Amino acid sequence: MKIIEYKISGTHCEACKKIIEMDLEDAGFEGCTVDLKKEIVIVPQSFENQVNEIATVVSNAGEYEMEIE
Repeated sequence: MKIIEYKISGTHCEACKKIIEMDLEDAGFEGCTVDLKKEIVIVPQSFENQVNEIATVVSNAGEYEMEIE
């Protein structure tokens, strides 16, 4: 599976990771994961055309921001 990585800010702990991943899954973006160490969101390439929607889900999950440019 090909993936795309996006920088994320505002994540501090395992709870942040879980909240974002659960919200993404609930929104239909299964397979998206957060790597706290690298501070990235890992997105399957199949969602490449929905990055703006993914970024919105991430920001709505809390004090998080995903860089998409």
